[in-house]
Parts: sequence; C-alpha cells; structure tokens
Amino acid sequence: MYICTSLSSHVQCPQKLKYLYLRGSKKLARLPNLRSAANLEQTCLMGCERLREIPSSIRFLHKLDYLNLYGCKKLRSLPSLFQLKNLRHLSLSFCINLKQISEIPSVIERLDLIECGMEEWSTAIQSLDNLEYLPISMCKNLRSLPRTLHFNLVEELDLSGCSNLNKFPNVTGHLKKLVLEETPIEELPSTIGCLPSLVDLQLGKCYKLESLPDSICELKCLERLLLWGCSKLDRLPPLYGLCSLTDLYLDGTAVSEIPSDIVSLSSLRLLSLNSCKRLQNLPELPEQTRVLRAFGCASLQTAKSPLSFARVQTPNDWQWGNKYLFNYCNCLNLDHETLGSIMANARLRIEEMAIASNMSVLPEVSGGFLVGFPRSEVPEWFSYENLGSSMAFVLPPCCINAMYLGFAFCVVLEFEVPLAMNKDDKLLLTCGCRLKNADGNEMLLQFVAPEIRHDSMHLDTVIQSDHVFLWHNHYYIESCLIQKYSDVNELSIEFEFKAEHYGYTVGDAMQLNVVKLKVKRCGVHLMYTSKDEEYQCSPSIIQTKHSLHYAATDSDFMQEVIGTADTSKKRSSNQANIIADGRSDKRMKEF
Repeated sequence: MYICTSLSSHVQCPQKLKYLYLRGSKKLARLPNLRSAANLEQTCLMGCERLREIPSSIRFLHKLDYLNLYGCKKLRSLPSLFQLKNLRHLSLSFCINLKQISEIPSVIERLDLIECGMEEWSTAIQSLDNLEYLPISMCKNLRSLPRTLHFNLVEELDLSGCSNLNKFPNVTGHLKKLVLEETPIEELPSTIGCLPSLVDLQLGKCYKLESLPDSICELKCLERLLLWGCSKLDRLPPLYGLCSLTDLYLDGTAVSEIPSDIVSLSSLRLLSLNSCKRLQNLPELPEQTRVLRAFGCASLQTAKSPLSFARVQTPNDWQWGNKYLFNYCNCLNLDHETLGSIMANARLRIEEMAIASNMSVLPEVSGGFLVGFPRSEVPEWFSYENLGSSMAFVLPPCCINAMYLGFAFCVVLEFEVPLAMNKDDKLLLTCGCRLKNADGNEMLLQFVAPEIRHDSMHLDTVIQSDHVFLWHNHYYIESCLIQKYSDVNELSIEFEFKAEHYGYTVGDAMQLNVVKLKVKRCGVHLMYTSKDEEYQCSPSIIQTKHSLHYAATDSDFMQEVIGTADTSKKRSSNQANIIADGRSDKRMKEF
C-alpha cells in the first residue's frame, strides 16, 4: 500500500500500485498523472478538503473498483468516468461544490451522494441497471428529477432534506423504502401505487404536502406510513387496501377526520395522532390496535372504542411486546359518553390481558396496559380509593385464591405547574407494594406502568389539568402470591404511588432532569376470573362455580362494564377502615 500525506504533481505513481490511500491529506490540492498506475484498484481521498480536481488520466485505471471522494469540499468537477468498467463504488457525499456529475459507468453498484452539491439529476444516473444503493439525502441544491425513474435493484431511496426539490417523479421498480422527509414536495404522483414492494413510506415534515393520491391504498406491502409534521395535510385517502400497515403517524397534521375504513386495517398496531388539533372525531379502530397516541388533540370530542378486540396470544407474538398504551392526554374536549367508553374499554382490556397472561405457559410473563385522559376522579369500579399517594388496608380472608388475576391501578395526577413534554421526554408511574401476614412476614413488590413518551415528533405539549391514568401489570409474581398467600386469613397491604417526569436539557452536554409530580388520588382494584364478587373469597364456592363464571361471555361482561362506568353514579360503598397519609376517614368499596 502506498500512503502519503502530501503529493506533488511531479510524482509518478508506481506501476504496481494497487491501493492509494490519502485520507485526510489537508494540504493535497492536486493529484499527479495516474496513467502509470494501471493496476490501481482502490483510491481513497476522503477528507482531502483542498483537492480541486481529479486528473483526466483516471480514465486509464481500468481495474479501479473503488473511488472515495467523501468530503472533498473544494472539488468542483469530475472527468468522465465512463471508461472505468470495473468501478463498483463511488462516493461523492459532502462534495458540496460539485455541481454536476459526469458520465458514470453502468456497472456501478453503490453511488453515495449525501449532501452533494449537484443541482440537477444527471442523465448518466438513469441507466445504472446494476445500482443497488443510492443514498442521496441533504442535497440542498437539487432542484429537479427526471419525470420517470426506474430502479432494477435499488431497494431504498432517501431524498430527505433536499430542500429545493418540490416534485417527485414517476418511480418504478422494487423499492422497499422511500424517504422524502423535509422536502417541499406538493404532491405524490398517482403512480406511487405502482411500487408493489414498498414497505416504508416516510413523508415527515413535508410542509407543502396537502393530500395523498387515492392510489396509495394499492400498496399491499406497506407497513409504515409516516406523515408527522405535514401541517397542510388536511385529508386522507381511502385506507382500506393497506392490509399490511402496522404503523401510521399523523402527528401535527391538519386532518379533521380519520377515514372510517381504518377499522379494516387488520395489521394496524400503532396510530399516532399527537397534536392533530383539528381532529374532532375518532372512528372505531381495528381490534388489533395496541398503541394510540392522541396527545394534545385539542378539538377531539368523540372517540369510539371497539366492543371487542384481538385475543391476546403469547407475548412473543406481539410486535409491541405485551403492552397496550392509549394516550388521550390534553384532549380536554372529550364528551362525557366518550370518557365513559374509554374507562369501560380500559377495564375490558385489562381483564382480557390479565386472563390471557394468567393462562400463559411461559414461566415469566411481563406486560402492561396504560390509558391516560383528562379527569379528576377514580373510576367507580375500583375496589379501593384514597386521597393522596398511598393507602393501606387489610384484605378479606382468602381473597388471594385460584381466581385472583392481579391488581389494576389508578392515579389522578395534579399538575401544580404546567408540565412541558418535549421530544424524548417520558412520564413514568410506579407503585410500591408491601404485603404482610399475621406472623409479620413481608413481601415487597414493584409495579411499573408502561411509559408515556413524547417521541413521535418535534412538537412540545404542555399538560395543565388533572389527568387520570389507569394501568395494569402482570408478572410471574401473581402466581407467587397465590402460592404463598392462598391460605392466609389475615393479610395487610400497603401501596405507595409515585409519578415522575423525565426530561432532557440540551446544552454543552445532554442533562437528564427528573421532576416528581403530585398524586392527587389513587385507587387499587383486585381482579378475578369471576365477575361475581360474592364468590371471590370463598374457596368452597370457587371449586363449584369456577367454570360457570369463567365461561361468561364478553358481551355480558361489557354490559356490566358500561353500567359501572357511569361516572355520574354516586358511590354507595360502605365505610371501612383505611390508612393513607395519616388519614382514616377515606372511603372504599367492600368486597
């Protein structure tokens, strides 16, 4: 290998030279005549910031298969490379003053053009039948593309950050990923439906994009559609054909409605609507949806919840893990009926998750459910509630039995100071639990809710009003509790809730800031396979009634949930002794 840091134009390259490595030669302004280096295979001039030209003699390097000009900022032109019949890899990334690209051999397989200074798409690039990789993002001078582009082998086309490119051509081929983020394109051609292999379409922050063609529903393989920050996008096309779509990001768009045919998207797992401030109604979602982000949908009034949802399989089958997350934070205009429906749906999902997890054959199962919405009261169906962040009570005899499925938790957070949620911030809820039997033996447990993150777009959101968060965890500890306490007649239990906001300050160094939030009220609910509370604590009844109650239909249970979710109904539970924050006059439901 021939290595040097500076090179005079009078230097003759050795005839047997195969590798010319001049990376980072800051003073190198000119290369010598390369004709004598007929065996040269690889040339790396990466970071030669003063290099102004490549000699035309490069055309004689018939064995050259690698040419790296990454970061040659002074380079203004290239000679014809057409005769380099073995050139497979050419990097022109960060050649910010290279306005034009000359002829390129058709055998090239990788062409790197990230933040290249080219102004027009060279006609030489259109006939590259062997091209497999074409990164071309951040080309800020690029103004236009040919009307038609065809790629035989390229699977990913990234034009993100091409800030002067306002039209996207008709593209054919077998693209799997198309990235047009932060470009001023105004529309997509209807031929977008002619990309049968497209899996990932990213249009984030295309601030001039107003609509999508109806042909987008022909993308049968599309799994991810990202439209966050398209502030002028006010209408969505039909969605019914997107049978493979799993992730749909609409954050910060101007959409006022979601097409009702979204319910037909059988693969949809995540729908992100953060800061869709014009959205008023949310139709019924597919039963497989596990993550809904509607943070800051200020105009949202109604949101339909499905009366049924996908049966939970083993956690390993879940793309999102064993978790549900429905975030309605700052949706301050939700009507009373919708709030009741959200709570009813939350209970139904928690019950289903608990039953399915309890039946899992896995030795250790972790999972969770979390829903957050603006409100100040613990739902009616919670067995125990209290002011403040803690509570303690004595459980009914033998209530930890074979029908026990675990705890559901509720916290009401009071935001004494408006809470700003920035990108990558998260809200974390935890509950510490202490169980103690009559002999003084203790068990300590920790329950952590799924995180609420504000990570889908670069918009800040401020929370000011009280919010309710309902969550459920399932771990292997439920079976441990049954094994250890099923025959215990006297069992006391204490809960301590915490809420913390994890935010980041960007300065000279990224700094993590943790802010503790005030828990205004808290609630705990013990769940069982039977819905009839009179049988929950009697071992003899469990043996004879278990199968009958376990076979109760979902529709029967849903009617019960809807009935108990009426938040206007007054609580009629009897007074019971409960200790929390030093108070003993708190109400709770009696088993």
